Amino acid sequence: ELIVSMNVVHAAERAGVTHLVHTSVDRAGEQASFVGWGRNFGHYYRMYWLAKSGAIDIVKASNLPYWTIFKPAFIMEDFIPPMVTSSFPTLKKGVIATAIRSDTKMSLITVEDQAKLITEAFSAPEKFDRKEIPLAGDRLTLGEVAGIITEVTCKAVKSVSLTGEEFRQNADVVAAFHEVFGEHAEEPLA
Repeated sequence: ELIVSMNVVHAAERAGVTHLVHTSVDRAGEQASFVGWGRNFGHYYRMYWLAKSGAIDIVKASNLPYWTIFKPAFIMEDFIPPMVTSSFPTLKKGVIATAIRSDTKMSLITVEDQAKLITEAFSAPEKFDRKEIPLAGDRLTLGEVAGIITEVTCKAVKSVSLTGEEFRQNADVVAAFHEVFGEHAEEPLA
């Protein structure tokens, strides 16, 4: 991601682009404050967060006249196909299994709401210049999300909060990750 970000920024500078809008992820750059960052974060997740914050640093260091960084929260569409397959592979069995505490409120946004804000930024670069903007429309626990999915689909869905170790050892989770990621299934679970 860092090389791609660097190439995009340099290409934009050479092409005379006046406004670069970069989308990242909510809390990118704050990872050192995450619970367990120093000891319980697997290599895959550590690299994900470092790449996201590094890409932001590349945009901020650019010579572009205007830049804006949007940090969308969790995308609501990750709970429906096709993304659900890799985001929540156990959902097809009616379970949202995560290592997220059951009382954690997740910040969520739809792709449509995100697109509206990005369109507005392109329409008014001065208003959004040099801003890092977190994007969220709702704050829900995964239990609340499961309740909404149950209500909308009329299929029972529950949320299960596992410890990191339980998550990595859960047979359904491991099988689902193998189905989605194949030989690389261990990387997100490590």
